[in-house]
Amino acid sequence: KLNLAGTEKAISIFEEVIAEQPKFPLSYLGINQGYAFLGTMGLLPAPESFAKAKPFLDKALALNKDLPESQLNLSWIACWQKWDLESAYHHINKAIELRPSDELFLTMSNLLTIEGKLDAAQNYIDKALQLDPFSAMNHHYKGFLFYLQEEYEKAVPYLEKSFG
Repeated sequence: KLNLAGTEKAISIFEEVIAEQPKFPLSYLGINQGYAFLGTMGLLPAPESFAKAKPFLDKALALNKDLPESQLNLSWIACWQKWDLESAYHHINKAIELRPSDELFLTMSNLLTIEGKLDAAQNYIDKALQLDPFSAMNHHYKGFLFYLQEEYEKAVPYLEKSFG
């Protein structure tokens, strides 16, 4: 769950995986993402959370910097911690080149939304929904984009689907 307790539980599970498989970079990325989320959402003090996250990102990058998930984490950090959209776009584009996924297209849609490029953001969330038409997060974001565009009647079915 995307809350403090759920994220702390996920971090502990990733720590267990690392104890058994120390060369599996996705576990390090999961912990990095967890701490980054906690700091970004204000569930823990941001400087403390980001400081806890960094060694896990560094380890993941040392193991394999060319994973799409590595580039995704770098994109999130560039955007949400450094407010460097140029770097965020660089990393998300590299991730998409490596292996497109709905999560990557959702992130690209989010970056475009930040800049107010809502039509382009709709294109990317549509790509995400094509890859995973069952994702509650993708449906929620599609509804959110319609909401931002003041197309409320179009937003409602997507938002309702995200809750179901």
